[in-house]
Amino acid sequence: MLSHVSDTRLRAELDRRAASFAAPAADPRAIYRWCEQWSATLCSLRKGFDGDLDFYLLLLVFLQSEMARGLRTPTLPGGDLRETGPRGLNALSISQICSVPRETTRRKLGRLVEKGYLTLDQDGLFYLTDRYRPADAVKDIGVLMDFAR
Repeated sequence: MLSHVSDTRLRAELDRRAASFAAPAADPRAIYRWCEQWSATLCSLRKGFDGDLDFYLLLLVFLQSEMARGLRTPTLPGGDLRETGPRGLNALSISQICSVPRETTRRKLGRLVEKGYLTLDQDGLFYLTDRYRPADAVKDIGVLMDFAR
């Protein structure tokens, strides 16, 4: 199932998590409804990203990185949050994370810059813009979370 994941420990953890999601779904009708919603969601996302779900995948990596950074923001001695600024990612890192060839990743990242989802700095790092935020992701895929419960 997760043969593209090379790290054995990571693959085992992902398999364990996948099994925990599958366990309570004994009702075939519930599985059917979830699959129906999942396919409708993918079709909608595909339509919104010029027919290419890789664009959405790349965007989600940036979004997740930014959200993770926000969760780890250190605090100063008085409880004030220390602003660390946005975290840029390079094409090679994104390529490795998504298992998409580097040149393909670089080209698609360039398209995301053209469309205003990302910016590119002089050091070759890409940054997420305000065009797609966590609330947008929740709106796009949140319905699947309701079905999973």
